[in-house]
Amino acid sequence: MQEALFKILKAFKVRFLKCWQSCKWPSLLNSFRVISSQFNSMLQLLRSDRASHFKNYVFLPIKLSVEVDADLEAATENRLHAWTHAVVPDYLRTKPDPQVEQKDQQISNQVQQRICNPESLQKQITAFNRCLNCILDSLNASIRDSEMDGRKTSKTSDGEDTALLVAAILKGQNVKPAYSATPASSRGSSGDSGHSKASKAQVRIATTHHPVPY
Repeated sequence: MQEALFKILKAFKVRFLKCWQSCKWPSLLNSFRVISSQFNSMLQLLRSDRASHFKNYVFLPIKLSVEVDADLEAATENRLHAWTHAVVPDYLRTKPDPQVEQKDQQISNQVQQRICNPESLQKQITAFNRCLNCILDSLNASIRDSEMDGRKTSKTSDGEDTALLVAAILKGQNVKPAYSATPASSRGSSGDSGHSKASKAQVRIATTHHPVPY
């Protein structure tokens, strides 16, 4: 894999340096995509357990010199001419990037300022503890509420209503009878009785106005 990646990088370098004016961007992007996939594959291989023996080695700059080293030039294809103090931190990663180093310095300065001013530090600690206590109180209250809700079993039925419903279905208790039409005979009898009552009333009225002579 290392040799294949080296060949791809070398071919891409030659192609870009010689034909950079006539190169098409889609082809260059494809080349970058292939190189990126190769690097990801190599990183996955190095991070796996199969490459654990590579993790046991530590690179240390044993000898530093400002003089030109022919072997170093041959190994790096003339990219490095000398193994100096300016080169080692970048290639062996013994020194962070300038942005990271600047950020780290800012954090260190802030820490020193807070240490020199213990009153402000104590105020910040008190405020932080107060916020933590508020958060803990709200969490404990939520836990208690959830536990109380879990203990309360909602009532889904009523025994009395169930008994009334069963009695109404099986025995017909507390059920009003349906209204039925009045039979014709009853209507006739009621009509006759009404007619006789009306005739009796007319006779009574006639006798009051015209008394019968004795």
